[in-house]
Amino acid sequence: MEITSKHFIFPSPYGESFSFVLYILYYIEKILVNQIVFMINCVQKESQRYLKIFRNLQVAYVFPIYSRSISLYDRRKKKGDKMNKRTKLIMSQVMLPNQANPAGNVHGGEIMKLMDTAAGAAATKYARGNVVTARVDELQFHSPVFVGALVTLTATVAYVGRTSMEVIVTVDLENLESDSEPKRALSSYFTMVALDKNGKPRQVPPLQLDTEEEKTLYEEVKRRRAGLCNCHTESK
Repeated sequence: MEITSKHFIFPSPYGESFSFVLYILYYIEKILVNQIVFMINCVQKESQRYLKIFRNLQVAYVFPIYSRSISLYDRRKKKGDKMNKRTKLIMSQVMLPNQANPAGNVHGGEIMKLMDTAAGAAATKYARGNVVTARVDELQFHSPVFVGALVTLTATVAYVGRTSMEVIVTVDLENLESDSEPKRALSSYFTMVALDKNGKPRQVPPLQLDTEEEKTLYEEVKRRRAGLCNCHTESK
């Protein structure tokens, strides 16, 4: 069949060759538009997926970076919740394969390291200076943690002595691919001591108990510390 300008969408008075070029350009444009629409749809789907992850995390931002972990601090201030000002800190992290054994179970030492970091950050935030870990009590494993889980550590300064601070650290885990509620994974008590520039213990501000939650935690830790003192006295 002989191809003439009538076979093209863009007949041209300049000849069939020119019409053929217009015909090719038209279909190239059509293909490009389809590709752009496809890419926009993909971006929208991915945006909805990550938006769901953002809402589940309840922290500032999470980026899909798998080569390294991202630690995030929730610095949101809630009206009426004075504990969040200086005595409470929340830290979240997604567990990665390099933190686990071949079966996918995250090493307990990895979680303990995160707990120590959270306790130190909360104590430093309260004391406004350098602190060190002096004691760890009642470290309990309530549930295993697997690769891909989001762990959220909550560190709360519950008791303050002259130079030391008692920090309660809890670890909750959450499956980002389901709508299940977070569950408790670990909990422990950390005793942190504030140091001056010479590395000597220094006095920290007294703890102000403004809420019922603060008072309850304070009495709980006070009874626990008294029980520890009695045990040490009896052992001697």
